[in-house]
Formats: sequence, structure tokens, C-alpha cells
Amino acid sequence: MAWDSAGLLSSPVSDTVLADTGALTAGALTVTLIIYAPGGGGVELQQRNPTNTTTVMAQKLNIYGGIPITGSIGPILFSLNERLRIVADGDLTGDVQVSVFH
Repeated sequence: MAWDSAGLLSSPVSDTVLADTGALTAGALTVTLIIYAPGGGGVELQQRNPTNTTTVMAQKLNIYGGIPITGSIGPILFSLNERLRIVADGDLTGDVQVSVFH
């Protein structure tokens, strides 16, 4: 199982990539997420195209201060070299960490 994370980030600004799977093989994939931001805020889960230039699908998630988001989603169907990433949807405060397991 792979574990992808940008690590512990201090007050990341809007559009900061918090986790990125990198290019994936084609097929269906179930992922497990852990998202934590002590000051609350929002993130966007994005399925990106093979060249990582366009978002194919997106889902916004709200984080309530100090309460982590955990859960599994999928299966998600990926084409060859598409990726899944989570980005900050607005400025976040405090030490933020996001992990994707797949």
C-alpha cells in the first residue's frame, strides 16, 4: 500500500498541494484519506488528467477545526497516468497534514 503526503505543512495557502499520488496505472482504485487542519477550512479532492494540467473531477470537503476527516472512497476509475491530489481550498492555519493511502 502506498502512502502519499506533502508532510506536515505550517499554514499552507490556497491551492497548496497537500497530497498527490503521482501518476497512477489504469484501473479502479479505492483510497483512504486522513485530513487534519486545527484551524478548520476546506480542501478539494481532485482527479487530474494524465498530464496533470486539468482537473477531471473535484469534490470539496470542509474541515472543522481539530476534527480530522478520515474515510475510504472508491472505487474511482483512473485512466493511465491520471492522479489524485488534495489541495487547500483557501488559506489554512496551523500545522496541517493530509495523507492518501492506496
